[in-house]
Amino acid sequence: MTIHCAYNFLRQHKFTSSHREFSVDYLGRRPRHYDDMICRDRRPSTGVMVNLALRLADVLQRMEKAPISDPRAPELDRLVVRLFAELRNRPVNVLPRRRLNMKLLLALREKYQSAKAQPAITIEQ
Repeated sequence: MTIHCAYNFLRQHKFTSSHREFSVDYLGRRPRHYDDMICRDRRPSTGVMVNLALRLADVLQRMEKAPISDPRAPELDRLVVRLFAELRNRPVNVLPRRRLNMKLLLALREKYQSAKAQPAITIEQ
């Protein structure tokens, strides 16, 4: 599952140090959310996947703007593409607007719709 790959990438590269930190900082949920998801063998909700995709895309944008090329950026880019591919058949447009940075999500949709995975994300305008 891509969410586990994301956690492993972030942990390996020192962006997060624990499930608790990952749950709060990247999933936008309570501290035990990721642990509960693992223990109950649950699939992440659409909201969690969107939060993670937006947060990782934000990290990627900061990497791309850095004066020195970051060797982790291509791997992170592939991870974001995979997240959007998983979101492809999920109803993103049913999420409340106040919970999303719509401008960023629209920009990401533009970028990743032409990507290899070609996720067809629809967003209510």
